[in-house]
Amino acid sequence: MQKFEVTNTNLEEAEMTRTALEQMREAGLQPIEGELKKTEEDGKMIEEVNQLLGIIAERFHIEIIPIEPDSIHFLPAKIFEDYTGHEIRGLYYVKTGCILLNDDLLRNKSERVDILIHESLHMLSHHKFLARDDNEIIAYRGGYEIEPTHKEYDRLEGLNEMVVVQLERILMSIYADKFGKEYNFTEEDFSRIERGGIYGDLLSSMIKKIADQKGENYATVADRFLKGHFTGEMLHLKDIEKVYGPRSLRILAMLDDGHDPNPEMITLREMVLGYFREEDALRREKMTEGIFNQFDRWLQSARKETEEPH
Repeated sequence: MQKFEVTNTNLEEAEMTRTALEQMREAGLQPIEGELKKTEEDGKMIEEVNQLLGIIAERFHIEIIPIEPDSIHFLPAKIFEDYTGHEIRGLYYVKTGCILLNDDLLRNKSERVDILIHESLHMLSHHKFLARDDNEIIAYRGGYEIEPTHKEYDRLEGLNEMVVVQLERILMSIYADKFGKEYNFTEEDFSRIERGGIYGDLLSSMIKKIADQKGENYATVADRFLKGHFTGEMLHLKDIEKVYGPRSLRILAMLDDGHDPNPEMITLREMVLGYFREEDALRREKMTEGIFNQFDRWLQSARKETEEPH
């Protein structure tokens, strides 16, 4: 079982929350009705992913508990979508500590190992839980992502996704030959991961600017950002405002993980990316008010969607 922290106002509440989470995580190891049986190849793949994650542990001098095969569930598309409400390749469930994979969308070996690595990096991130006043347990922290205590919006979700993609890039660069031979990774597979998803090289660009501003080398700054995903350290995020100006960290915190189809979020994403790509500080400052106004529009739209009956 992966490690986690519990934050509550008193020891009794914290212990009750911890006990409830341990029970949820034990349940996450149990088979899901309709789950597909893992093949011998799947078992080997899980073992090899654990070996890869050991490379991450050595690089950042952190302890990583190997992922239990029973915490990974391969599901047919219908069951996956009924269970999660999403038509995506995979999902990590924070409270139960399990990974759900949509088997019908994993067309080959390269896609299977790719999504397993991605969701495993989410699984191994720093987690902090608390029980709200209404007794609902929430994952207050998951890597860099911060879930609000009073149902508003997840902060730094986009940064969290960028860090995971950057960690994937590191693993792919180290084991390119292995992935190519054993999992049939093509040049297109490697190119897709190198492109960095919807946010591209935004994180790399921010790290480079911070390194230049602080007079440090790129790798030193990058390792602080990547290690924080596992340790919960966040003080280095203040360097973002030293480079991009006041309120830039709040603007970065608005980015989602790239999956929200809400048109207002799509517009907000484009505005935030434009802000961080803008080299001129005065022009960035002029963009700030528009971004905050667009964020308010998205938030109102998201609340309306939540309130509408389904």
